[in-house]
Amino acid sequence: MSGVPIDLAILWALLGSSILYGIHAVTFGNAVRVLIFKKRRQARHPRLIGATFLLFAFGTTYIAIAFRHVLDAFVWYEGPGGAKGQLSQISNVLANVKNAIYIAQVLTGDAMLIYRCFMVYGRAWWVIVIPVLLWISCAILGAFVVY
Repeated sequence: MSGVPIDLAILWALLGSSILYGIHAVTFGNAVRVLIFKKRRQARHPRLIGATFLLFAFGTTYIAIAFRHVLDAFVWYEGPGGAKGQLSQISNVLANVKNAIYIAQVLTGDAMLIYRCFMVYGRAWWVIVIPVLLWISCAILGAFVVY
């Protein structure tokens, strides 16, 4: 079987995720500044503020678990197959938790986009029927992936 070895793929994924997490942290700081501290005539948007903090918490937790997964494989694992053997185990708890956090983050972001679409179109329910059905199907399929 040719292709990228799993240990190299996981390390590249952690590198890419860490870079994107840094961008996310800067964007999070700007979003908090605008949503909370900037004085506006409009009322604050508590749903957006909550979603912003929730998405940042999901991202932080994902990076921490991914780093722990790499440490488990490359530093602490001494079983058969070495790091490749550890990373190839699809039933690993850390891999499943990473998947669950990723799915929760996607569902949260999509829910906020659907809500904003609902608000922009003057609370018209017909606008969000198809996105809500797609969101529900994504949640069901995500549950199957974690299971």
